[in-house]
Amino acid sequence: MLTLQEQWLDVLSREVGYGGEKSTAWGIHGQLDYVAELTGGRMPGHGEALVSEEAMVKLGLDVPVGRVRDASSSGFEELNIVGSFRAREPFTSYSSGIVYMPETQTNAANLSRRFWWMLR
Repeated sequence: MLTLQEQWLDVLSREVGYGGEKSTAWGIHGQLDYVAELTGGRMPGHGEALVSEEAMVKLGLDVPVGRVRDASSSGFEELNIVGSFRAREPFTSYSSGIVYMPETQTNAANLSRRFWWMLR
Protein backbone atom coordinates (compact mmCIF):
# COMPACT_ATOMS: atom_id res chain seq x y z
CA MET A 1 0.00 0.00 0.00
CA LEU A 2 1.22 3.51 -0.82
CA THR A 3 0.28 6.39 1.43
CA LEU A 4 1.77 9.80 0.83
CA GLN A 5 2.71 11.79 3.89
CA GLU A 6 0.36 14.74 4.31
CA GLN A 7 3.04 17.40 4.65
CA TRP A 8 6.04 18.40 2.66
CA LEU A 9 9.13 20.26 3.75
CA ASP A 10 11.27 22.97 2.25
CA VAL A 11 14.89 21.92 2.60
CA LEU A 12 18.32 23.46 2.09
CA SER A 13 21.66 21.90 1.33
CA ARG A 14 23.49 21.46 4.63
CA GLU A 15 26.75 22.50 2.98
CA VAL A 16 25.34 25.72 1.44
CA GLY A 17 23.00 26.65 4.30
CA TYR A 18 20.53 29.53 4.55
CA GLY A 19 22.04 31.47 1.64
CA GLY A 20 21.15 28.66 -0.78
CA GLU A 21 18.06 27.92 -2.81
CA LYS A 22 15.30 25.79 -1.26
CA SER A 23 13.92 22.56 -2.63
CA THR A 24 10.85 20.57 -1.62
CA ALA A 25 11.09 17.18 0.13
CA TRP A 26 8.14 14.78 0.21
CA GLY A 27 7.92 11.97 2.77
CA ILE A 28 6.69 8.70 1.24
CA HIS A 29 5.15 5.98 3.40
CA GLY A 30 5.01 2.64 1.63
CA GLN A 31 6.95 1.48 -1.41
CA LEU A 32 9.08 4.29 -2.73
CA ASP A 33 9.70 2.48 -6.03
CA TYR A 34 6.04 3.12 -6.99
CA VAL A 35 6.86 6.84 -7.01
CA ALA A 36 10.53 6.99 -7.99
CA GLU A 37 12.74 5.18 -10.48
CA LEU A 38 16.29 4.96 -9.16
CA THR A 39 18.80 6.56 -11.58
CA GLY A 40 21.91 6.56 -9.37
CA GLY A 41 23.11 5.45 -5.96
CA ARG A 42 20.83 3.19 -3.91
CA MET A 43 17.28 3.16 -2.60
CA PRO A 44 17.01 5.00 0.72
CA GLY A 45 16.27 3.54 4.10
CA HIS A 46 14.30 5.35 6.80
CA GLY A 47 15.59 8.88 7.29
CA GLU A 48 17.36 8.88 3.90
CA ALA A 49 16.47 10.55 0.60
CA LEU A 50 16.70 10.53 -3.18
CA VAL A 51 17.25 13.76 -5.11
CA SER A 52 15.98 14.65 -8.60
CA GLU A 53 18.26 16.20 -11.23
CA GLU A 54 16.38 19.52 -10.93
CA ALA A 55 16.83 19.56 -7.14
CA MET A 56 20.54 18.74 -7.51
CA VAL A 57 20.97 21.96 -9.49
CA LYS A 58 18.96 23.99 -6.94
CA LEU A 59 20.93 22.58 -4.02
CA GLY A 60 24.33 22.95 -5.69
CA LEU A 61 25.09 19.22 -5.75
CA ASP A 62 27.42 17.80 -8.40
CA VAL A 63 26.57 14.20 -7.49
CA PRO A 64 23.50 12.71 -5.78
CA VAL A 65 25.19 12.55 -2.38
CA GLY A 66 24.97 14.99 0.49
CA ARG A 67 22.73 16.20 3.29
CA VAL A 68 19.73 18.48 3.49
CA ARG A 69 18.07 20.12 6.47
CA ASP A 70 14.71 21.73 7.10
CA ALA A 71 14.66 25.35 5.89
CA SER A 72 12.60 26.32 8.95
CA SER A 73 13.53 25.69 12.55
CA SER A 74 10.71 23.20 13.16
CA GLY A 75 12.97 20.59 14.72
CA PHE A 76 13.41 18.42 11.63
CA GLU A 77 16.96 17.12 11.74
CA GLU A 78 18.72 16.19 8.50
CA LEU A 79 18.34 13.74 5.64
CA ASN A 80 21.22 11.94 3.98
CA ILE A 81 20.92 11.86 0.19
CA VAL A 82 21.93 8.40 -1.02
CA GLY A 83 20.90 8.49 -4.68
CA SER A 84 18.99 10.13 -7.51
CA PHE A 85 15.60 9.42 -9.04
CA ARG A 86 13.21 10.09 -11.89
CA ALA A 87 9.57 10.48 -10.86
CA ARG A 88 7.12 7.90 -12.21
CA GLU A 89 3.69 8.72 -13.61
CA PRO A 90 1.46 10.13 -12.10
CA PHE A 91 3.94 11.56 -9.56
CA THR A 92 5.88 13.79 -11.98
CA SER A 93 5.49 16.83 -9.71
CA TYR A 94 8.08 15.16 -7.46
CA SER A 95 10.69 15.54 -10.21
CA SER A 96 11.40 19.05 -8.92
CA GLY A 97 12.54 17.95 -5.46
CA ILE A 98 13.47 15.22 -3.03
CA VAL A 99 11.63 12.11 -1.84
CA TYR A 100 12.48 10.46 1.46
CA MET A 101 11.54 7.60 3.73
CA PRO A 102 10.28 8.94 7.08
CA GLU A 103 11.76 7.47 10.24
CA THR A 104 8.54 5.69 11.20
CA GLN A 105 5.76 3.94 9.32
CA THR A 106 3.24 4.01 12.18
CA ASN A 107 1.87 7.38 11.12
CA ALA A 108 0.98 5.95 7.71
CA ALA A 109 -1.07 3.16 9.28
CA ASN A 110 -2.89 5.60 11.56
CA LEU A 111 -3.49 8.01 8.69
CA SER A 112 -4.87 5.24 6.48
CA ARG A 113 -7.24 4.10 9.24
CA ARG A 114 -8.43 7.65 9.82
CA PHE A 115 -9.21 8.16 6.12
CA TRP A 116 -10.91 4.77 5.90
CA TRP A 117 -13.25 5.68 8.78
CA MET A 118 -13.96 9.06 7.20
CA LEU A 119 -14.94 7.40 3.92
CA ARG A 120 -17.27 4.85 5.51
